[in-house]
Amino acid sequence: MENEKQNAQWLARLFTDWRAIIESAETPFAKLAVFVLPVIAPMVPASLTSLHLYTLFVGNFDFPAIKLIALLMSILTGIVLELLGYVGAIATVRAIYNVAKAENAPLALYVPVVLNGLSYGFYLLALITVNYYLGQFLGEEPIVTNIVAILSLVTIPTGLLAANHLNETAEEEKAEKLRKELLDREARERELEREHKLRKLEIKSGKFQESSNTSVESSEKVPDWRKLKSTLTPEQLREMANWTPDQMNQMAKTTGKTYKTFSNYRARARAELGLE
Repeated sequence: MENEKQNAQWLARLFTDWRAIIESAETPFAKLAVFVLPVIAPMVPASLTSLHLYTLFVGNFDFPAIKLIALLMSILTGIVLELLGYVGAIATVRAIYNVAKAENAPLALYVPVVLNGLSYGFYLLALITVNYYLGQFLGEEPIVTNIVAILSLVTIPTGLLAANHLNETAEEEKAEKLRKELLDREARERELEREHKLRKLEIKSGKFQESSNTSVESSEKVPDWRKLKSTLTPEQLREMANWTPDQMNQMAKTTGKTYKTFSNYRARARAELGLE
């Protein structure tokens, strides 16, 4: 009895582990399939068309290296059809999605729908028609031609899946970008609000008195130059005449007087020394 209970528990754990593995792999596998299918699907009709063309070239042309040339031409044609089918299907569906998503869509949004739709329609028409006539020329049974024509349409559902996946991804990226911008804006607003509060506290505590000092200094009468000159030695007068803008700025900050006051002192000193 105890052994049966242990076996049942072991089986339960085994199935639970399998379920966890399957569920964890389900989403990545589905995304991989959605990504790979639109690439592989156009290869089916493209490969069949390449085989038809290879048979046509080898059977109707007779010159050296015909097999190599036929092989290269067939592969090149298959690659062109593969890319045209992949890009055409996705571009068409995405253009339709953009029109459906927009309210009162402008005429400009319909232009990509028409152009991409015509391109994809031409791809399907050319693929089916070429394989149909090649099948008739090579003497194939009608059923073979019909199968090739049907396989040519497999790009439609795979293109729909891929375009829908790309649109969902684009919407998620857009939403994530908007969320980050909103968070950044809120962070900047909080920082500005914090700085504003700190400034108000500093003003209340008396740390920002430059503006008030400036207004007080401007209301007070600047000392008369003649009185100031009588207190200066010749060396101090020459030093005043050579004040630099940086020195005058620094003195304005430390004394509470304006930069213009020290600039006037400098001008008077230079005039006294005949330097102007």
